[in-house]
Amino acid sequence: MPNPRPNNKPGQSGAQELFTPEQVAEALLATSGLVSFAAKRLRTSRPTIERYVREYPICAQAKIDARENLGDLAESKLEQAIKKGQPWALNMYLKTIHKGRGYVERSEVTDPNAKPVEVRVTRVSSRDPNSSGNQDPELDAENE
Repeated sequence: MPNPRPNNKPGQSGAQELFTPEQVAEALLATSGLVSFAAKRLRTSRPTIERYVREYPICAQAKIDARENLGDLAESKLEQAIKKGQPWALNMYLKTIHKGRGYVERSEVTDPNAKPVEVRVTRVSSRDPNSSGNQDPELDAENE
């Protein structure tokens, strides 16, 4: 564990910090940006690390960089699985990266001007086969 040393908090002269922003940034990088693990590494609380991330740009950037690095590692493992022909990896890759080619589980519907389509859902009552199920008599008249 790095030796905590006092540091003035930005904007509050006299307030003492337990860690330097560099120590917190280093802990975040070493723990893949996982705040609770960084807190354990520094033997402090999660809210303390979250505060450093909010207040010190070096800490915020370290968290972002660490998460990006972890994402790169995950993508490299996915690539390895794809090359081995693992069906789950092929499926995931196609449904995310190549969804534009039609590999999707859902479709987004738009009108010809690329605006969302308005859909009106009415409930049909199973009690009266002659009714559309609308509570509004005007809607019943429209549907006839």
